Amino acid sequence: MGEAAKEPPRPGRRGGAGIALAVSVAGLAVVAVLTFLLWPLADLIAAHDVEHLTGPERGKELRVARDAARGRVIQVLAGVLALGGFVYTARTFNLARQQSELNRQTLELAMLQAREQTEATRRSLEQSENAQLTDRFMRAVDQLGNEAADIRLGGIHSLERIARDSPRDHPAVMEALAAFVRRTSQSRPGAATQVPQDLQAAMTALARRLADADQGRLRLHGARLDRLDLVGADLAGADLSGAVLAGADLTAADLGGATLTGADLRGARLDGARLGGARLDGVLLKAAGLRGADLIGAELGGADLGGANLQRARLTGVRAVRAGFARADLTEADLTRADLTEADLSGALLRDGGLAGAVLRRATLSGARAERLSAAGADLAGAVASDTCLTQADLSGCDLTDANLSGAELRQARLDGVDLTAVKLAGLDLTDAMAADGARVPSGWQRAPDGRLARRPS
Repeated sequence: MGEAAKEPPRPGRRGGAGIALAVSVAGLAVVAVLTFLLWPLADLIAAHDVEHLTGPERGKELRVARDAARGRVIQVLAGVLALGGFVYTARTFNLARQQSELNRQTLELAMLQAREQTEATRRSLEQSENAQLTDRFMRAVDQLGNEAADIRLGGIHSLERIARDSPRDHPAVMEALAAFVRRTSQSRPGAATQVPQDLQAAMTALARRLADADQGRLRLHGARLDRLDLVGADLAGADLSGAVLAGADLTAADLGGATLTGADLRGARLDGARLGGARLDGVLLKAAGLRGADLIGAELGGADLGGANLQRARLTGVRAVRAGFARADLTEADLTRADLTEADLSGALLRDGGLAGAVLRRATLSGARAERLSAAGADLAGAVASDTCLTQADLSGCDLTDANLSGAELRQARLDGVDLTAVKLAGLDLTDAMAADGARVPSGWQRAPDGRLARRPS
């Protein structure tokens, strides 16, 4: 029983003993080889080297030859070991290089797989997002046609959010909102005083859109937008032809390059608005507020700005042929190089304004107040400026051919280079007007040495 109960030798112990035995045998073999090389072999080499010697010298030379032989053996062994080390090192380096190349290829493969996985994930997410956006867009558009105002408002806000989340869908969203504005606004009662909340919300969304994502102009032609709050709205380049904006608040709005042909802006507030390059042909701007507005280069042919407030407005280079400015306030307004052919400026306030180089052929300025007006070089041929106050105005170099200045007041005005002989002058007051050499003074008036005009003594 005792012998049967003994544990059999474990495989691990048996393997360890085998390795130890192999190491011992190898060690003994190395010792045996070294012993053979350094003693018997060295003795044989030494004996061979001194075999030709005899006598007492043989013993001495044998010892020297034996040491030399052992040195040569050691040198050979060292060379063999060095060669072995070099071979081992070269093999190790080659294996390391192969392993490095394998690692690089493995890394590149892993990176390629990661990129492919990332791209696949991105495409999947993009498809999912597009599907969600499409679903959101369709639901929001459906909400715009709902009878409940609250649901329509929710649809408008959803569309605006989609436009901000997805620049690609921005043009489609703006087109949907513009169509909603056109449809909804045109169904408003004619005498309505309340602005529908959904209409205001839709216009607010359009007005604060990301203009850089537009792929076309906003199409709001014929829309009824009267009395809407559009302060600071970005409507640059929009098509608002025939739109009704009467009483709307467009203070500081951007309408640069917009088309407002035939639009109704009566009583609208456009103080500080940007209308540079806008098409305003035939527009109704009666009693509108345009203080400090920018209308540089705008088209105002046939527009009606009667009674409008244009104080300090910039109208440089506007084309306002046959436009109406009757009783408009153009105090300090800049109309330099404006084309006001046949325009109606009767009763207008032009104090401290600028009309230098402007064209006012056959324009009407009757009853206008134009003190200190700067109109040097303006073309006033055939203009009617009867009863106009031009005190201290600068009319140097103006063309007044066939102009009607009956009853006009030009006291202390500058008339350098002006021909007043072909002007209707009944009741004209030129007292203290300045006319340098080159001006042609009408009969009944004379020029003093200092250039001042005075009536000739009877």
